[in-house]
Amino acid sequence: MFGLTKKHWTIVGVTVVVMLVVMGAIANIDALEKPRKSLGLDKGLL
Repeated sequence: MFGLTKKHWTIVGVTVVVMLVVMGAIANIDALEKPRKSLGLDKGLL
């Protein structure tokens, strides 16, 4: 399909998943602020 090999589709799939994870992480930074502080992870480790 579209002249792409299975390897190309794998790369496309992995890229899309990584982008979704990064976007989700960015969206959840505010939501994770309180748990990070309560766990002591706001010391610059992450």
